[in-house]
Amino acid sequence: MLHFLKNILQLVINPTRGWEDISGDASTPQDLCRVGLYPMLAISALSCVGGLWKLDSDTTLIAIIQNAIITFTSFFATKFFAEFIMGLTMDKICDKQPSSRKNSTVVIYSLAILSIITIICTVVPLDLAVLNFLPIYVGYILFKSIRYESVAQDKQGHYMFLTIFTIILPPYLLTFIFNIIKP
Repeated sequence: MLHFLKNILQLVINPTRGWEDISGDASTPQDLCRVGLYPMLAISALSCVGGLWKLDSDTTLIAIIQNAIITFTSFFATKFFAEFIMGLTMDKICDKQPSSRKNSTVVIYSLAILSIITIICTVVPLDLAVLNFLPIYVGYILFKSIRYESVAQDKQGHYMFLTIFTIILPPYLLTFIFNIIKP
């Protein structure tokens, strides 16, 4: 877990160097999920309970539990959706033969950073508008993964479109849809 968090910190501080360090890492996507992503998603779901000071008159314990389930499910479903779509499209974007391991690694680390952003937004007792713009920085981190993924020079825009619409937007879109559906 500490190695996973070190890599996340490296990606946040210096994305280019972070992807270089991750490139030399021997961890499999399954290990990254088991040791890093799934516990991070559980913490982000539990952070919904930690935001009790943001209660209004309509908030109940059931609503908090529903929010925790929605948070976990949104990120969990996004992981599989993003890996599936990237597996289908990366062969048209990459210079070399695309690596499903690298695709999964990019998805896992990006979702972990997004879940940390969710934790921060949930736990901070103030509604700070600047926190809502933090996912844009994840887009920058994904931009810096272009070299790691061996994306062709003329396909960088396609890659950014792909990663934004398969990694960054789905958790927020699913959360929005689930919040509309819940009673």
